[in-house]
Amino acid sequence: MEVRILVVDDFLPWHRSVASILRDNPKMQVVSTAVNGLEALTKVIDLRPDVVLLDYEMPVLDGLKTATEIRRVSPSTRVIFVTANDSPSFRELAFQSGALGVVSKLHAVFQLRCAIEKSMRA
Repeated sequence: MEVRILVVDDFLPWHRSVASILRDNPKMQVVSTAVNGLEALTKVIDLRPDVVLLDYEMPVLDGLKTATEIRRVSPSTRVIFVTANDSPSFRELAFQSGALGVVSKLHAVFQLRCAIEKSMRA
């Protein structure tokens, strides 16, 4: 089964980094990217990705609000935060917003594929 992924982050080089991390797994395909929460919601509605990799700090609509809205408009879409914010309080808020995982950008090379696979089993 192919996993369709939307990458949401306002730092454009991060989009290429995620594609690079995932390129060795042919079952994971980045179908689109977005640079803010509002654009992400539009793409979730249009594309119905399996997984959204979501940053926390973004313009227009922050990651927590975006995650909550994604879960409302597309309950089957899984949300994983990929962020530099690794505080315990943020992790708690991330899970409360409906996210299935939080991956530190510092450890994304090692943890991202595993987090996606785990979210697909949830």
